[in-house]
Amino acid sequence: MISVRSLTKSYAGRVSLENMTLEIAAGSIVALLGPNGSGKTTLIKCILDLVFADKSSQSAIELTDVASIGYMPQTPSYPANLTCRQIIALLENLQAVDNARKARLIADLGIDEFFDKKFSALSQGMKQKLNLLQCFMAKHPLYILDEPTAAVDPLVSLYVRNLIRDLHAQGAAFIFTTHIIAEVRQIATRVIVLGEGKIITDKALVDSIETNEEFETALLHSLHGV
Repeated sequence: MISVRSLTKSYAGRVSLENMTLEIAAGSIVALLGPNGSGKTTLIKCILDLVFADKSSQSAIELTDVASIGYMPQTPSYPANLTCRQIIALLENLQAVDNARKARLIADLGIDEFFDKKFSALSQGMKQKLNLLQCFMAKHPLYILDEPTAAVDPLVSLYVRNLIRDLHAQGAAFIFTTHIIAEVRQIATRVIVLGEGKIITDKALVDSIETNEEFETALLHSLHGV
């Protein structure tokens, strides 16, 4: 589904990704972990063509058509004077929306309570719920989520994890970033740990027999070894 080869990206002379190569298969739930500045968001943005690799890197990225990817950015940003309803109406023009799923998301997340508020008047939690709606209101074979449970309460975090499980059971694949190790254990089929723009650990989780404590200890060891 996604093939990344020899990807290098620098910002103002600082290397964010260094000669990175990875393959992500259809049907995966891939968690990207790493300290701040390890390259997680840059990798996502390169895959989505939101930023471009260094010209000298000779990189190649092959993937499903970008238009068929559902994307949830870490920090949603929309015109401050538009209401949530207006924002969603604009985004509906860019993709084939599943109206039944859209209605269910609005109801489940309580978005109807602030749907006519301007974006500038929303709390961080409300903005993240709107972010979830725009990402999941259309059916896609692949979803890329940058810290999807940031700024939401535990009930919404549980809802997001269950939503990912349900859509994965229907055939969707996921790439998501997180700082929450327990979240990886609960939903991921594979974990990739990044450090200083390189892959430190790449581990399949499907048949893992590690206990939660052993799993967390191994990942923490990888992170501290960066």
